[in-house]
Amino acid sequence: MRPKRLRYGLGIAGAVLLGVALATSSWAHDAVDTSDKPGLYKVKHKGVEHKRPPRKAAKEEKKPKLSWKDGTSTIVFDKGTVNLSTRLQGRWTHTNSAARGPTDAVRLQRARTEFEGWFYKEELTYELLLNWIGDPSVIRTLALNWDPSTRRSVQVKVGQFKVPFGRQRLTSSGSQQFVDRSIVSDEFTQGHDIGLQLWGVLANSTVEYRAGIFNGKGASELTNQNGKYQYTARLMFQPFGDVKYSEGDFESKTKPLLAIAGNFEHNDLRGTTVSDRLKRTIGGVDGVFKYKGFSAFGEVFQGAFESEAGATFNANGYHLQAGYFLIKDLVEVAGRYASLDPSDATANDDRREVGIALNYFYNKHYLKAQADFRRLEDEARGATDHQARVQFQVTF
Repeated sequence: MRPKRLRYGLGIAGAVLLGVALATSSWAHDAVDTSDKPGLYKVKHKGVEHKRPPRKAAKEEKKPKLSWKDGTSTIVFDKGTVNLSTRLQGRWTHTNSAARGPTDAVRLQRARTEFEGWFYKEELTYELLLNWIGDPSVIRTLALNWDPSTRRSVQVKVGQFKVPFGRQRLTSSGSQQFVDRSIVSDEFTQGHDIGLQLWGVLANSTVEYRAGIFNGKGASELTNQNGKYQYTARLMFQPFGDVKYSEGDFESKTKPLLAIAGNFEHNDLRGTTVSDRLKRTIGGVDGVFKYKGFSAFGEVFQGAFESEAGATFNANGYHLQAGYFLIKDLVEVAGRYASLDPSDATANDDRREVGIALNYFYNKHYLKAQADFRRLEDEARGATDHQARVQFQVTF
C-alpha cells in the first residue's frame, strides 16, 4: 500500500506545485502589463495610484510645403525656405542715329534665376542670382545675411551684391518704369561688387542705414589689384512707412509714401587694369514720393575725379522721373528728364535724355509690357539720336 499512497501523494504535490507555478507566472506577467487595467497597474506600483504616462506616438516627419505666387515658387522645410524665380526680358529696339542711320535689333535682354530664403534660423538668409546671358560670369549675386538683432536693426551682409549707392541702381532692372535706367544712373553708379556691409532699419523702420567696404573693381573680380578698397554709405529717412525699391506706385493706399536718402562713395582704381583708372569721390541725394497711383523720383550726383597722371576734374548730373496710373495698377504713363556733365575740364560735352513711357501691368512688375521713346543728345558728338524700345517681361 505504501507505493500506492506514495504515488498518490506525489501526484497531489505535483498538482499543487504546478498550480503555484502557473499562478506565479500569470502574476508576473500581469504585474508588468501596462494595458488599461487599473488594478494590475496598481500592483506594479506597490498599491500607489499614479497617473498613467501617455504612450509616445511615433514621430512624424514633416513634409516640405510647396506654394506658388507672383512668379515665385516657395518650398518650406523644417529648417529653412527656398524661394525660386526666373525672370526673362525680351526687347525690340529701333534707333535712328545721326551717325549710322536707322537700325533695329531684337534680343533677349535679361535671363536670370534667383534663389533666396533662410536656413537653420530665420535671421540667417541667403541670396543667389544667376545670370544666363550678357555678363561673362554666371553668378550675379551670391550673399549671406545675418541679423543677430532678430529685429532687422543690425545686420551683416557678405559676398557679391549691389553696392548701396543710388536708389535707381538699388532698384531691380525688373522693377523700372522705363525699359532701363537713365544715362545719369549708368554714369555714377556701378552695381555689384564683392564686399562686406553693415546695415539695418531703426526708429520703427523710418531710418535705414547701409555702410560697406568693397574691392571696388566690379562684379566677379575676385582680387583687389591695388590693395585699396571702395567705401560706400547710404542713409535714408522714410517717415510714413517702408518705400519699396520699386518704381511706380503699387503701394500707397490711404497715405502718401516719402523717402529721402544721402549717398557717399570713395574708390581709388589707379593702378588697376580697368579702362577708367581714376580715384573718385562721389556724393548723391535721391528722393521718391508715392500717393494714389502717382509717383515722382529724382537723383542728384556730384563727383570729384583724379587720374593716374594727377589731372583732376569734376562731374555732375541729375535725373527726374514721374509716373501716373491711368487705370489703377494696370496702365501707367511716365516721363523722364536727365542731364549729365561728365567733365568740367571739357567744354561742350554735356549729354541729355528726354523720354516718355507707356506700361501695361498684367500682374505688377511680375508680368508686364513696356514701351518707351527717348531723345538722346550728345554735345561732344554734336548729334541727337532717337530711340524707341518695346519690352516684355515675365517672372515664373
